[in-house]
Amino acid sequence: MKRRGFITWTAIVAVAMGIVSPFRVFARSERNRDHQEELAETAQRIKGELHDALMDSLHTWFPRCLDTEYGGFLCDFDAKWNSTGPHDKMLEYQARQTRAAAQAALYDPELEFCREAAEHGFRYLHDRMWDDQYGGWYHKLNRTGQPMESETKHGHGFAYAIQACIAYHRLTGSLESLRLAHKAFLWLEKHAYDSINGGYFSFYQRDGTLILSVEENPINDYGQDHMGTPIGLRDENTALDLMEGLADLYNIKPDPLIEERLIELVKLCIDRLVVAPGFVQKYFHRDWSPAPSELELGLTLQTSRSLSKVSTVLENKAVTEIEKVSHMLVDSCIHYAWDPEKGGFYYLGKMDGDHIRITSKEKAWWVQAEGLRSLLAVVERQSNAAIDYFDYFIQQWNYIRKYIIDSEYKGWHKDGRDTTTDPGIKANEWKDASHEVRAMIESIQVLDEIICESYKI
Repeated sequence: MKRRGFITWTAIVAVAMGIVSPFRVFARSERNRDHQEELAETAQRIKGELHDALMDSLHTWFPRCLDTEYGGFLCDFDAKWNSTGPHDKMLEYQARQTRAAAQAALYDPELEFCREAAEHGFRYLHDRMWDDQYGGWYHKLNRTGQPMESETKHGHGFAYAIQACIAYHRLTGSLESLRLAHKAFLWLEKHAYDSINGGYFSFYQRDGTLILSVEENPINDYGQDHMGTPIGLRDENTALDLMEGLADLYNIKPDPLIEERLIELVKLCIDRLVVAPGFVQKYFHRDWSPAPSELELGLTLQTSRSLSKVSTVLENKAVTEIEKVSHMLVDSCIHYAWDPEKGGFYYLGKMDGDHIRITSKEKAWWVQAEGLRSLLAVVERQSNAAIDYFDYFIQQWNYIRKYIIDSEYKGWHKDGRDTTTDPGIKANEWKDASHEVRAMIESIQVLDEIICESYKI
């Protein structure tokens, strides 16, 4: 975004030097002034809509989802928010609800119920989901707190639990939560770090022993891990979420080892996980060479924002290509995954020669949330005359309002109403509040900056 003050000063200098006529310069400056004020008015309107939608979401989720009997959060609700059970406690869900509540309380300190929910969630992560005997977090407990899935653990859940601990630390200053996040990093470092190929292995037995084959899987010789990844392959989702988790931890605790691992994950993302023409592939072999799999169109948007976030944390100490790749990922999604008719981003694709063939036109709620925050992040970072990112952002928000947000029962539909008539569910183990809460909070904050920038003299 260009600053109005800078434009005005440049115009004055140009006239004084006789480069252009006063009429042409100030006419151009006046047009820019009109454009900036129109931009600010639009940003102000959408900011208000986002704030109202955010408050609706928060009041719909909390305290409804708090399990006041056994601790943690309830996760099974139908389209009308009726509790359906059994409300098993999966690590990702418990962590992401905690993170969402903490981020909301940071956004607005008057949201005391969100602060209480964050405290409630952290206590469950600390007191119940953490394995006091062997360390690390269980991947799933039943509602009463008994370990499930043969007491196995998974790095994907660790990534979000670390983020939740850091979000709670930012909210409260809790040293207990910071220590738990660091302890989790050390557990991963001891049991899961791949000193040969880089990154971390994902699937573990209770004591941290790696599960690298079907024969080693204690869950009935099942051929996939908790992420649906064929055992023996590696998934990009865990690697990218761990990258963001370590970025959060490093931002608070700038330890040299955390920095080293974070930079390694960034390079892994840019060199291996991102594939032409600018998407994130789903599965990889042990050496991070691509395995046959679909392209994660939705996760590509999330990766763009994660890379942008990491670049600010590392302060240019690492890969100089971070911002360039982050921008490219958004461009690729606009080009290949955007629905030009109704708006919104599709879910999955696959390489078909030199082109991308959409294999799922599902428009999952979390993909739309990630699209919202990623588009606006590009507006904030840089301009590109070829693509009007702010216009795409407006279209994306209009799509979410029309097809994703449930105006009758509140909350966000699991899938866009333009792609399915199934009433779906409002919550399950994999559908929590975190994507929409984070997307709306970040968008409001960036719009604030755009509004301030537009009115600068």
